Amino acid sequence: MICIDFLAGSHGNFLEFICNKFIANIPTVTKHPFNTAGASHKKQYLDDPKFRCDHYSVYNKPLMDCAVISVQITPRDLLPLQSVSFLRATDLGIDPDTLEVDTYYKLNNKDYAWMLDNILSNFFNNQVVHSYTAVADSTWPTIKNINDYNNLPPHIKHECEQVHGLTVLRLDQDNPDCPRFVLREFFKIGFKQPELNGLMQQQASMKYDASCDVYHFPFHAFYVPDLFVAEIDSISKWTGVDSVDLDQIRQLHAQFLQRQPFAQSRERCETILKHIDEHNNVDLTGLTVLDEAYIDAQLELVYNKTMPENKQHWFKDTNQIIEFINEC
Repeated sequence: MICIDFLAGSHGNFLEFICNKFIANIPTVTKHPFNTAGASHKKQYLDDPKFRCDHYSVYNKPLMDCAVISVQITPRDLLPLQSVSFLRATDLGIDPDTLEVDTYYKLNNKDYAWMLDNILSNFFNNQVVHSYTAVADSTWPTIKNINDYNNLPPHIKHECEQVHGLTVLRLDQDNPDCPRFVLREFFKIGFKQPELNGLMQQQASMKYDASCDVYHFPFHAFYVPDLFVAEIDSISKWTGVDSVDLDQIRQLHAQFLQRQPFAQSRERCETILKHIDEHNNVDLTGLTVLDEAYIDAQLELVYNKTMPENKQHWFKDTNQIIEFINEC
């Protein structure tokens, strides 16, 4: 058995199908593995597969004395990977552009509980403590979390909210929607500082025992036809198979690309950044909150200026961004 270790959304199932069908020559029930959502989860073999994918490292499933294909990401991969991960991981079907709707329920699962915990900790639980501390009278009680705030005397809460304008953000079963500006800020931090990004931190756990023979497969190869075919050819030789049907692989990979709505998301955002740099005005409607966060992160890195953090509605066009950057 050759194990394929991958992060949620990084196309391990497609890689497994390709390797079993074309390298191991395992007969399959269907010619392709794609389900109606475009994920490669409809895998059915007529014999025992030689390749098996799983989130081995993320789920702490030890790998010893075996061959491993490890799908590897870089910071440049974070935007397309995070986008497709929402849509495809465990067939959750989360649209990145409507993540602010029912956010609590969308993230309250085994794949994204870590993300929900981080958002709650950094933008909700701490938010009320910082906001309260900034306006609190010296005679008022100290609070450590939102529950402490909820248990404050009514007259103190009234003064906080009606006099000082304190807004208490809530994200729970009764308040499942997360403000879009919170999500934008959360993802912006991960794009700006990749070492803090949850996906990069998960990849850091992808370490293997010295007894394993490891092949590192670059995630971005999934979106570059020639590179993908070359990597499959290399894997075949790594496993001792002299040749595979590269033409058939290329044809199936073309079908795969047709089902990848976020394959060019980073390139699209980089084009927008170029327009901003060249002072060209282009419309910005249709971007997901992840796209917005990525652009904000890159602008902060280039111009050393903090982008708006409490802006529910983002910029409508690049002229608005250019005007903001040029403000004194």
